[in-house]
Amino acid sequence: MLSAHGLALQQGERGLLAGLELAIAPGEGWLILGENGSGKSTLLAALAGWHLPVAGEVRLDGVRLPAVPRRQRARQLAWQTQQDEQAFPQSVLERVLSGRYPYRTHWQWESAADHALALQQLARLDLAGLAGRDLATLSGGERRRVAMATALVQQADCLLLDEPLSQLDLRHQQQALQVLAEEVAGGRAVVLVSHDPNHARGFATHALLLFGDGRWLAGPVADVLSTENLGALYHHPVRALQADGGRWFVPA
Repeated sequence: MLSAHGLALQQGERGLLAGLELAIAPGEGWLILGENGSGKSTLLAALAGWHLPVAGEVRLDGVRLPAVPRRQRARQLAWQTQQDEQAFPQSVLERVLSGRYPYRTHWQWESAADHALALQQLARLDLAGLAGRDLATLSGGERRRVAMATALVQQADCLLLDEPLSQLDLRHQQQALQVLAEEVAGGRAVVLVSHDPNHARGFATHALLLFGDGRWLAGPVADVLSTENLGALYHHPVRALQADGGRWFVPA
């Protein structure tokens, strides 16, 4: 579905990533981990077509991303950015309905089906009672969930989510992970940037580690997420605890 070939990324004079080879297929959940400034958000922007790589290319269904018409791209890729920007007063429902733009013609109003879909996604993220609220009145965690609902309403084949669980409390983190697991089970691809390797337990089939100096490591979760790899990634010892039939990673 979405692939990177020889991808190299840079910010200023600093090389973040070199020679990335990545293939994201339907029904896969990818967790991207790395220290602050390692290039996680930059990579997501490149996969979405908003950041130009210094080398290599991104392809969508085998077609170079710049050659894919924007409307078609928006129907296949949904990108939740790290910042919840709000340029003007807007209700929660209005923001979520913006995810339906790729399916509307100019000056066309949202349909009853669009409204029903938006309300359904809000309910999945425990936001059903906030549809009429102004976004400016919400907490940071509530706005992150509104942004995720907007991405879900887009009904794209692949979700690119930049730290969607930041500012969420424990209950809403687990709720959001369950929603993403349902999307993966339904055949969508989900790519999620996080700072917590334990988020893999909720939805991930694969992991990508970015070391911030060009190096990277990608593959199935069982192969990539280890105490050795995570210790090297975060420059701090990590140990694994066995509980509930799985591993939990904690600082050593």
